[in-house]
Amino acid sequence: MLNKKPPDNKLVAFLACLLGAICYTVFMANKYPQIAQNTLDLHNYTQEEAKKAVGDFLDESEQAGYKIVRIIVGKGIHSEKGPILGNFVRNLLDEGNYDYNDAKVNEGGEGAIDIRL
Repeated sequence: MLNKKPPDNKLVAFLACLLGAICYTVFMANKYPQIAQNTLDLHNYTQEEAKKAVGDFLDESEQAGYKIVRIIVGKGIHSEKGPILGNFVRNLLDEGNYDYNDAKVNEGGEGAIDIRL
């Protein structure tokens, strides 16, 4: 039989704390539903069309007092060149200093972007 030393209680406590923090971050940080108050679907848009549409959409949404809006950029599944608009729109949002993230997986994932205004 092997003689195993029991784990150090400090190490166990540290690992439990670390695991708890990771679980909280992954599962609880966004536990409340964030429902988009307005949505723009950019399927079949060119980059030039998308740039104007996004600018107009964000301006109108801010004027309406919306707090969370969604832009659907698609995942590029049906595009010969793959996803194009996702990174393009994210760059526009970065330039405008918008706070955004990809939608939850069951709400479009990387094919939809939620923006906090």
